[in-house]
Amino acid sequence: MKKVISMLLVLLMVLAMVACSSSNNTPAASTEPAASTSPAASTSPAASTEPAASTEPAASTEPAASTEPAGTTDVSSIIYPGAGWERVAASTDDFITASSISKELAAEAGISTTGWYSDEVDHFARDPYKFCYMRMGTMVIHTAMVDAIRSDWIPRLNFTLDEFDANSEIDRFFNTIDTYVMQGYDGLLLDPDPTVCVRTVEVCAENELPWMPIWNPITDENGVRIYPGTSLDSIYCGRMQTKWLFDNYQKFWGEINLDTLGIISITASFNQNFIEADQGCKEYWLEVIGDESRYFLADCLAENPPVSAEAGFNQAGAIMSAHPEIEHWFIVTVLEDYGQGAARAAENQNIQDRVLVCTNGANILIPAWRDGSEHGSCWVGGLYYGMNMFAEPILCGLIALCDGRATPETLHQEWIKPGNTGAEVRCDWRIVGEDDYQQYLDYIQSYMGDI
Repeated sequence: MKKVISMLLVLLMVLAMVACSSSNNTPAASTEPAASTSPAASTSPAASTEPAASTEPAASTEPAASTEPAGTTDVSSIIYPGAGWERVAASTDDFITASSISKELAAEAGISTTGWYSDEVDHFARDPYKFCYMRMGTMVIHTAMVDAIRSDWIPRLNFTLDEFDANSEIDRFFNTIDTYVMQGYDGLLLDPDPTVCVRTVEVCAENELPWMPIWNPITDENGVRIYPGTSLDSIYCGRMQTKWLFDNYQKFWGEINLDTLGIISITASFNQNFIEADQGCKEYWLEVIGDESRYFLADCLAENPPVSAEAGFNQAGAIMSAHPEIEHWFIVTVLEDYGQGAARAAENQNIQDRVLVCTNGANILIPAWRDGSEHGSCWVGGLYYGMNMFAEPILCGLIALCDGRATPETLHQEWIKPGNTGAEVRCDWRIVGEDDYQQYLDYIQSYMGDI
């Protein structure tokens, strides 16, 4: 009897070992997506932290192109880092907008992007958000932007807007952010000093405060964009302003000896956008002329104040008076204020008929053309962008952050350039002259009426 019992015990042990071995080959219940419900001998892909080549959704920490029906996948699943920029570079469309590019990418991927007016959101189903636009100083571009926000976007997006000027005081800027957090602001529009971008990101993250920049790119010390925002693609802008002058100078001067032509690039080296615009200007000049000795950099960093028409006047005036051998001048500027000052410097030296100025911005210039005060002057071109169009991804992006529909890492993800961690949406713009600016204004008005 004992012998029989012993044999039965051995048989039970063997069966238990076989059962244990079988259970180890069966996928265990897990909170992670399993590659397959089939046994290990299956040809289905195994669960992995790397994207798998498969027609089945693989468990992955990387975004995957989804095969699910449209509307079932959010923007975080796009494998399109920087695709918006690639689409801009490849386009020959004279009128191309960031929103149209995002819509194209969304249609191709069967998803919905986030942070545009086309988002399917009822903005009036909630109480108005309370926002404030905080900046280090106030220039024409700031007041023009606020006017566009109040007239075109507050009625559409249901928020209130206050304003704060830190008067170039960085500590005051950050102390006021803390104050506004305690006062219950829902979100902020911020233009911090370019030297404190990283600190701005950290302060707002610590306070769990949604925010978006308007003008200054939010970059780290290496120039890498670390927070989403809107941009003009500054290098390209500098190139195109210079190209516009080459394409149009004969209209003002007729034929000239290009060996006696010089160029002044007026910028300020405290701002990454400005640095890149000057880079584009210089690149195009050297491609066409090839003589760096007639390229002059006017850095307004040391001027007081560094951003003003007076700074442009001083810098351009000094260079032109010091180089009488230059018979004709192109002047390319990163701000209207600089261009306005440079034009006055040319008039002051009575050489305005030998100078052509093209600025980044035309918010002063277009009204001046209309009232005749700049008619016939040497300030002949401006790179113009509708403030209302520029503001769309900023404001709609901020509201998406406040609603919890996006995070800084997923907002406008299709516009993240390789190497950056924050999106850089490219705003539409056009270089306009006195004879064609109305055409572009009509286009902007049409866009705002259609969205």
